[in-house]
Amino acid sequence: MSSKESDGLMVNACFFDGERERTILSGIHEWYEPEDLKGHKVVIVDNLAPRKMRGVMSEGMILASEADGDVKVVFIDKDVPAGSRIG
Repeated sequence: MSSKESDGLMVNACFFDGERERTILSGIHEWYEPEDLKGHKVVIVDNLAPRKMRGVMSEGMILASEADGDVKVVFIDKDVPAGSRIG
């Protein structure tokens, strides 16, 4: 579940291991709509301390790359189980 916030942050409800849910705020709204992420697996950095942004607690970070002003989220193949560690 995702929603686009008026201040430019996207609020994402991300599921880990198919059970644990975390709220993650990200600044990718300029390049992605919430529907672009729904149903896809992305790389999440979840060993960060929770941080309150715009009154919402963010519990991680969506991994993305940036080159020449273009941002690309790191999507994962559907065959990789949710919650897999990146090494």
